[in-house]
Amino acid sequence: NGVVFALRPDGKATEIMGVDQRLCAKASSRREQIAGAVRSASETFVERYGREPSPAERKEMDRVAWRPTRAAKNYEVAPRQPIDNWVNGVRGELRQSLRAVGQQAALVQRHGHPDQHGYADRTKQEVRHAAVAAVELRHSTWQVGNLVRAVNDELLRTPHLEEGAEDLAREVLDNPSEYGVVLTSPPDPAPVPEALRRDDGHSRYRQHNFERWTTARQLTVESGIVARAREAGAPALAGPELELARVELIAAGLVGDPVDAVIATLSSGRPGHVLLGPAGTGMSRTIGALAPIRPHPVGGRVLGLPKPPLATQVLA
Repeated sequence: NGVVFALRPDGKATEIMGVDQRLCAKASSRREQIAGAVRSASETFVERYGREPSPAERKEMDRVAWRPTRAAKNYEVAPRQPIDNWVNGVRGELRQSLRAVGQQAALVQRHGHPDQHGYADRTKQEVRHAAVAAVELRHSTWQVGNLVRAVNDELLRTPHLEEGAEDLAREVLDNPSEYGVVLTSPPDPAPVPEALRRDDGHSRYRQHNFERWTTARQLTVESGIVARAREAGAPALAGPELELARVELIAAGLVGDPVDAVIATLSSGRPGHVLLGPAGTGMSRTIGALAPIRPHPVGGRVLGLPKPPLATQVLA
């Protein structure tokens, strides 16, 4: 009957239906060793700092646990031998799992694919709307490639449609208002001469597929966040407490603009702030200095979510 792939419960990948996950776990004992080491490191972290480790800290624990759990390669053993050794211990379970794979494939032939239940009769319009909703969940702004992927995921659940993912995605972008889609990329600053246009009508100096899109719903949410951040009434420092905060910042090594930025944040009385600056100007250090000061007088907890590894170390 062959094999049938279906989405995992977390939706992040497809797996062969019928394979016993306990058997998969036996084939990856080192992963469990790493997970055990990370659990132990997390418990030690909580005891020392009184809080759960952040995702970045857990990732570092995983990296640290990876190396000591990796056994050195044994070149005296043939590459096939470790596989044979493992198979010999689970041969009966393997046979049972393969039978289950065949049984699942037969069930799919009789009753249809589980990923397609409730979706098989959808129209093209429904597929396009579902793809826009899916890409909106993954990205605040997105490009045509992101939409094509979302459409393709929806087509896997709707096999009777013959149109390709790129065609359906283009139909969405050709009629953006029908799907609540908005183009966010700025237009060319001036009319582009015919001699400088590509076949797609855009300037040859533009990147291909440069357009970025979003949805009207996303813009509404972001506008609400901005409006809320502009409101007054949040806890703020003033007088001696504010001057004490300034002294603490200077003692932490900050001078000039970083000190003024933190003081403005602590005294503004607004719930949201945006601090902008070029790379290398000490933004992470400034936020790191703000973190221990803000919670005590005004409440709340400061969470740092940097992308560069160096910024993560600075905030930590």
